[in-house]
Amino acid sequence: LLVLENPGVRDILGSTYRRVDLKLGHSAGTSVTGSRLQQLKQTLMEGLRPGSGDGFCLERFQGGPASLESADPLLDVGGDMLKSEAIRHKARKAMLQRLPGPDVLMYFVDLQKLSSSTPGESAIMTEKLLSQLVLRLAGLAVACRRAPAPQLWLGTSLALSLDTGASVVPPQATVKLFGWGQAQLCL
Repeated sequence: LLVLENPGVRDILGSTYRRVDLKLGHSAGTSVTGSRLQQLKQTLMEGLRPGSGDGFCLERFQGGPASLESADPLLDVGGDMLKSEAIRHKARKAMLQRLPGPDVLMYFVDLQKLSSSTPGESAIMTEKLLSQLVLRLAGLAVACRRAPAPQLWLGTSLALSLDTGASVVPPQATVKLFGWGQAQLCL
């Protein structure tokens, strides 16, 4: 059975969508296709990440909070004068991949601009969101452990997403595995 789903599609009108894609495991192992030089470069880049021991890295952050979107990785080197969009894109991707796990979660659950002006409501919504995420991640971990055949999940991605808005209280969190390009069925 093959199930295809676009995790970027949401059905709640007037809501704000936020999604984090985390690459699981180290992708520079023997299963990486390409030249030996590409594998060495990937190994070096993974080793330079502060969170390289976490077993995951941030690949994409969609709909991030203003504090993350306004961060300019080229600010210290005169990035405002650079005209090349390709360099800006590569620098932003490197900045995101170097974010440690606690910072990724901090930006993901930053709901200050999404909640109303009631004092403390942002903290309550954040607590409910974290509770939902923990329950869904625990459920996913149990489902993975119960798989009838062992799986090698390296290279697979994990999507954490949330929908929030005036009609969605508390925010709705989802957790999905996707991108099994390098994952292996171990028999």
